Amino acid sequence: MPTSKFEGGRFYGTVVNEWRVGNLSFSESVYPAGAQISRHLHPRAYFSILLHGSYRETYSGGVRECGPATAVLHPLGEMHSDQFLEAGGRIFRFELVSDEAASWLDRQIRATAELRNGRVRGFGGTTLLGEPQS
Repeated sequence: MPTSKFEGGRFYGTVVNEWRVGNLSFSESVYPAGAQISRHLHPRAYFSILLHGSYRETYSGGVRECGPATAVLHPLGEMHSDQFLEAGGRIFRFELVSDEAASWLDRQIRATAELRNGRVRGFGGTTLLGEPQS
């Protein structure tokens, strides 16, 4: 199966907003209902939040079922594919654009993020999305 690799700061979908502040790149993209994105990877770690809609993401660890307010920390080089469901989707994301800063974020994700079925449950000891930590 062919695989795409993006430059940092590039994402699928229609980019509706984009900002850059120092080493941080912020973007917001929309995806139509039924959009399918083939297997690909990003060269930098990034954080995304689904603002609207739903999608299914397949990655090496399984399948993430993502609904509104789902937050996902993607480690650098994570191979994944996406399928947007009947409502399509709107995603806000940020990434560190310098390689040194991106490597730092990737280490933090791997060391401190607690994930459950691909969703962020806790980060750096903080509970997210109202789920109690056990």
